[in-house]
Amino acid sequence: MSAPKRPFYCHCTYSNAVPAENKDEVLRELCESRVDFDAVPDLCELGARGDPVLKELPARRRIAACYPRTVRWLAARSGRTPETDELAVVNMRDSDFAENIASLLENGSQGDGGEDFLPLGPHHVVLVKNGAGASGGDRIHRLLKAILEAGYPVSVVGERPESGGGEFLLVVDFSDGSSPSERTISEGACTIGDCEPREVLDFLERRLGRLGLPKPGRWVPWFPVIDYERCTDCKQCLNFCLFGVFAVDSEGKIRVVKPENCKTNCPACARVCPRVAIIFPKYKAGVLSGGEGAAEETAQVDIASLIGNDLYDALRQRQCCCSSGGERDRERALEERRRCASSMSDLTEKLDVPPEVLASISPGEIARACACRAAEAAAASEEKCQCEGDEDCACDSVESADAESDTPPDCCCR
Repeated sequence: MSAPKRPFYCHCTYSNAVPAENKDEVLRELCESRVDFDAVPDLCELGARGDPVLKELPARRRIAACYPRTVRWLAARSGRTPETDELAVVNMRDSDFAENIASLLENGSQGDGGEDFLPLGPHHVVLVKNGAGASGGDRIHRLLKAILEAGYPVSVVGERPESGGGEFLLVVDFSDGSSPSERTISEGACTIGDCEPREVLDFLERRLGRLGLPKPGRWVPWFPVIDYERCTDCKQCLNFCLFGVFAVDSEGKIRVVKPENCKTNCPACARVCPRVAIIFPKYKAGVLSGGEGAAEETAQVDIASLIGNDLYDALRQRQCCCSSGGERDRERALEERRRCASSMSDLTEKLDVPPEVLASISPGEIARACACRAAEAAAASEEKCQCEGDEDCACDSVESADAESDTPPDCCCR
């Protein structure tokens, strides 16, 4: 018989993509059950760093999160792409999610003594139910929700870990019989009765300071996730992005290499992808957020028709318009501002780029992006035949011959 699968819950802490009431209903059901489970503030955080934990999820966990396609390609960032039928996902963005909550609890176990803990990092907190009944479930729910929203991953178990919890940031024991006078919060351990979540959060902050650990939740994990079953490596996203989020690997595949460089709430690269292969898990709805649907069902933007295939020039115009001085002719300056405003309006409306994102792009960022683009163009030019168009050039015949041989072409142009 296969091992039980513990539920794995994503709280989507840093956005409103999953309705709060849906998350609350699932979390409350988990807390009031007799099943051990793990909960993370945001699955996207694990995806951004390619956390090895993501390799374990398909085989060992039933997942409460968002769209299955999103979960699959987030998990793929760990280096292993799960098959679709490996994933057991309750999509909390779905209107009928409540019908599937029971599936999270199927064959779950309680009291494994920590044998099935996933390593959730140095901020890992453990809540021990310790036989707490229905009232305990309510207290666990309040505390768990507060800890997740503060950015800490949590495991909720029936019995205290056999190791004593030394490898965790904090282990919290619930006891129905404890009173406020019996509560203790000590180094790495907490026996709790009716204390407020604020007490535990304050203790966690002090403990972080003593251990020299950073406070969690400092970055909103908004970044593109690539669906490689749709991606054709056309490199439209690479050529479009200003911030070095994308790169090409040694096999010529597009990769998201600097997710932290992405501008929060900007899905523009997904809007210009001809195959709708880019997912933004926190996007408001539809295929771009990981829902199923064909490329034809989403109105994508032809970037060439929108801004003449030069986003960099459009942004340079924005900088010029914002910094035009008194020496310019007044009417000419006003006309440039109108043209600039129209271009920026198109970017906002058709690419879904928030105005504050455009406003936040600094002249330095534009200058660096333009310099990179110029360097790429120069490198591409060097690879071309320098005598192109010369009737005496034999490059074409050399290339034809080279296609049938491993011998490097003997050409003065190369």
